[in-house]
Amino acid sequence: MNVLLVALAATTLASASPIALQSNNPAASASLVSHTRRDAPKTNSVNIQLFGWDWDSVAAECTNFIGPAGYGYITVLCSESSHGTYYGGEWWADYQVVSYKLNSARGTREQFKTMVDTCHAAGVLVLTDTIFNHMANLDSRIGVDGSTFTHYNYEGYYQYQDFHHCGLTSNDNINHWEKIPEVQICELSGLADLNTSSTYVQGMVAGHADDLLSLGVDGFRLDAAKQMSVSDLQAIIDTIGDVKPSYMFLEVPVPENGVSDVKPGDYTGIGDVNEFRYALALRKAFRNGDITSLKDLTTKGWLESLSAAVFVTNHDTERSSGVNSMNANAPNNAYELGHIFMLGHDYGVLPTILSSYEGFDEDSDAGPRIMVCAGDCTQEVGWLCQHRWTSVVGMTGFRNAVSASEVNTLCDWVEEGTTRIAFGRGSTGFVAINNDEEAWEAVFTTSLADGVYCNVIDGALSNGVCTNSSITISEGSFSVAISAYWAVAIHTDAMLTSTSTSASVSDSPTLIVSATTSDSASATSTSVSTPGLVAAVSSWATSWAWTSSWASTSTWAETSTWGTTWATTYTDAYTYTTEVEGAAWTSTYTAISGGRLALFLARQTARAVTTAM
Repeated sequence: MNVLLVALAATTLASASPIALQSNNPAASASLVSHTRRDAPKTNSVNIQLFGWDWDSVAAECTNFIGPAGYGYITVLCSESSHGTYYGGEWWADYQVVSYKLNSARGTREQFKTMVDTCHAAGVLVLTDTIFNHMANLDSRIGVDGSTFTHYNYEGYYQYQDFHHCGLTSNDNINHWEKIPEVQICELSGLADLNTSSTYVQGMVAGHADDLLSLGVDGFRLDAAKQMSVSDLQAIIDTIGDVKPSYMFLEVPVPENGVSDVKPGDYTGIGDVNEFRYALALRKAFRNGDITSLKDLTTKGWLESLSAAVFVTNHDTERSSGVNSMNANAPNNAYELGHIFMLGHDYGVLPTILSSYEGFDEDSDAGPRIMVCAGDCTQEVGWLCQHRWTSVVGMTGFRNAVSASEVNTLCDWVEEGTTRIAFGRGSTGFVAINNDEEAWEAVFTTSLADGVYCNVIDGALSNGVCTNSSITISEGSFSVAISAYWAVAIHTDAMLTSTSTSASVSDSPTLIVSATTSDSASATSTSVSTPGLVAAVSSWATSWAWTSSWASTSTWAETSTWGTTWATTYTDAYTYTTEVEGAAWTSTYTAISGGRLALFLARQTARAVTTAM
């Protein structure tokens, strides 16, 4: 949308959470799939709305973080020139178009082109937040690129006759957002409303789209699409040249009760449509406590999942205050939990993360409008950079993993009261969310394979090691304690690699070797219990040429020399104790060279050395 009061009248949403720690830069691949303008993105489908970033900063961030982290798309603020000031001005000034020259407060046309090319090189597709519906609402001013204009005269583009002058209201402004034709021919708070039924206007707008596509832009978010008829929009798209946008999504907000002459579903022949009712449902669920209502979102009368572009909040909706807010100030981590849910659940396409700044809430126009950060999100005070939050990055990897899997349907649903839910995504991922003031201790059954998985909410799999907590699945279940207003999530792309062995077994028990690392040369131990442990003889070799053998029914010892590179000998003393319900073992490692043991144990843990005994 364009003007705050109108945006808030047309849509209602919100919710929020404390800022999480930013993650390291995980080396995730960005395997984008081809799609037409109507096809929903499949893998690497997470989109970042980089609100207020300048082109050089966007380019740097694509290279340094966005691409490596596995994001597939970015949406950048409309590239048309605006009348706004360079820094510290109103955020909505950027939605007041005065020319199509592509020189804006964010940079020059050449910098824009360089940004697009740089992001493509990082595996990231570029969408622009683009306006076909209107121009500015001022009587006159000089635009950022030096363009002069009056309210209904834009030299080289449009004159008075090229605009709607609806005559349906006293000031030509929209008063009834649910009524056609008023909402599509009257003005949004005085913004000069283009007569998009005119073939001349259609040609001019299509020419602007052609220009953006010629610079490599992949598609558009069409702002204020609700204010244009479907037939006018289709005519504009048909007028675009041979290179069509590969993807589009449209802003078509409707009231919560759905009572409106404008139907979001009518626009899905053009592109996917922002499902504002989804964002409102997340706000209500996480702010009011009942998140069990989010189980089956296909029964609510919304858009079909494959046409619904979903989001927790955008640049308009985060600005509401109090109980309606869904921004980084919302209590009880509601904002972050909402993102975890969105990226984990199977409803919707192109899940979009708003990456914005502090002060952009409570109807305030204050705060910076231009991101100048050289790509590290730390040099400008007040920027939130939600796309770098550990949980958001982790759940982006989760979304990519389940999207790439053929077995990813919603399953294994669990709910406890109204504040706790858990669900699986086939045999690929599992999420548990605790929207309660008390910790949640639970045992979950899952379709994921047995093994050790990194909890991607608080860490990542990096160089074969979980950077924070991990979860062990054994015999199809796992136990976990989830802190208040927090979550856990695991998926197969963050599973520690296992090494199989040959062994004489009883009841096929599985022993997961884990260890506590230390820089000291001695005294690192670990203990585990597993049912049905029996005497066994096994041998294997790791990448460090480590070999081992066991040959006793109760107590045995071994001496092994690993890799000549390390030239270190250590002794393992294993104590085996038979129990009625199972067996326990302890292992004490001693190394000759300080620090080598710690490295070995860390790598052993990272590889999740799994031994059947």
